[in-house]
Amino acid sequence: MPLNRLSIIQSRVRPDLPKSMTNNIKQKNVPFLDQDVISEYIIQEMRVNGNYNKKNWNIYKATSEDLVTDITLDTVLISSPKMQHNLKVRSTAGHATEGHVYFNKNMGGGPGRKPNTTLEDIVSNEVLRELVDERKRPIYSGKIHYMDETQSLINEIADFLVTCTNSYRKILVPTNSLGDPLLGIEFFNKLQVDPQAVLKGYFFGAFFDNYDIIRNSVEKKFGVNYGGGEAYLANIELIKRAEIYLPDFKSNHYSDKIIDVQPHKKKIEIFKKAKILFDISEPSINRLSWEQILEKDGIDLTLPKNQNMIQQYIRTKIGRGGADDVLIRLAAFIDFDKHHKNKTAEWFNGLQLGAQLADILDTLEKSTKYFLQGGQDQALARFTNKLWLSKIQDRTYRNVHNITLDSNLDPEFALVDKDQIIYLTALGINPKRTQIHSSTKYFLKYQDMNVANSSLQTGQKLRFKDATELQEFLRGKTKVVTTSLEQEFLYMQNKLETLGCNMKSKSGKKLAGTLCPNSDILIGFTRTPFQEFIDYMDLNVIPYAHKMSLKPTQEREEFLKAVLN
Repeated sequence: MPLNRLSIIQSRVRPDLPKSMTNNIKQKNVPFLDQDVISEYIIQEMRVNGNYNKKNWNIYKATSEDLVTDITLDTVLISSPKMQHNLKVRSTAGHATEGHVYFNKNMGGGPGRKPNTTLEDIVSNEVLRELVDERKRPIYSGKIHYMDETQSLINEIADFLVTCTNSYRKILVPTNSLGDPLLGIEFFNKLQVDPQAVLKGYFFGAFFDNYDIIRNSVEKKFGVNYGGGEAYLANIELIKRAEIYLPDFKSNHYSDKIIDVQPHKKKIEIFKKAKILFDISEPSINRLSWEQILEKDGIDLTLPKNQNMIQQYIRTKIGRGGADDVLIRLAAFIDFDKHHKNKTAEWFNGLQLGAQLADILDTLEKSTKYFLQGGQDQALARFTNKLWLSKIQDRTYRNVHNITLDSNLDPEFALVDKDQIIYLTALGINPKRTQIHSSTKYFLKYQDMNVANSSLQTGQKLRFKDATELQEFLRGKTKVVTTSLEQEFLYMQNKLETLGCNMKSKSGKKLAGTLCPNSDILIGFTRTPFQEFIDYMDLNVIPYAHKMSLKPTQEREEFLKAVLN
């Protein structure tokens, strides 16, 4: 930091402090500095850097040509034609910032990591108008088209959750208003779900990555090092002028020591006062509809006046992350008590479906039309929680869904008790030596596995690419096309059965499909063999989730303390 800038700070430090503390201000922790003083310092810095060094910033930012090349090189096929292009475009953000695919400089001489690349750069008109389909027709007319498409996918999830909340039926099929599979995901054609279970699973899924309410509580109760953060709306031009690089936000380490040593919440307030972050209130859930929440409380990022706004993830605390594949499956243990043997497949599959939808929404909202402080995923969870509280005043509704009114019900966490979310989130922390984390794209990615024909289930539909595959089938072996999403549901079906759960539907049918018998299927970014996922779940997750869930409430915490420490 230039000496004249240091003098600005020193002149405003509390006069009662010894000079020795102010002389070495760059090396010392300085939480005593008033946040107004620090924000004024940053504003002064931004004025000095009004003509910031664009060359330095752009060295770490991908060009439009690089982004288009990476997107077109991505040939991954997923089991949702509806989301195929949308997920393909947004996955380029990870490629650019982490140096993957085209950006891997060790593979064909790519440009290397470009961590100053934003999703807004990728969904720009300049990039999207270069993308064409097999017939050379443009896929998107531009940024507004892409962001409207994304919001429509989120709204499809919201509509389904509202349908679940209002339903007097015990079984629903996850479809949209047109009767098509929800989000175009083919696997959802196989599911029948209890609407109440979907609501509970979604609520859990929307909160298991919340740091302030959930993960922070896990740390305090069990002493595990859980990390996390939150998305904020930021001014990209002021970020550049303040000479902050985007990786600084994600690592929570800043080259400017004055900023770096501040407590996290103070940093956020400083950035807001300096106008680097927009100070936005969380949405009101007392609106009449989801659409009203978006229109009244959301910031429309497609408007020209908001062109400098970006969604920026800021890490609250560095630590181990959540294993999303594990956490989504743990949804099956919500309200898992001595009566679990009376539940059927619709219940357990509904819980997992709800958590899966929350995870998908969390992916989609990183680049969509509306920004809601705290996230659209949690706003929708709170909104459905409110609708449900209203709905259970109807005796007929309660009778249909076997709901008993509880006078001790927490109105903020009515669908799923907060302690339950904390306990299950604790069990879902990533292993120390690896990560078990699939993005939506990798959950839906088509994968082949080799199986003996004798293991195929009756009535299972097979796809043969060519005559060679047909011949292999006739010889007693064939390839089955599947996804890790389907494989994890099938794994849980088998596992829950071993715990005494009835995984047949009310009509007597089980979820059809062939469980991967080897390591053909790969999980997530780290391409973890599916067998490793199974082994980890069998040894480190399912037994403890089962035992913890069956213990009296007052004993659950002590049990988990012993498990986690």
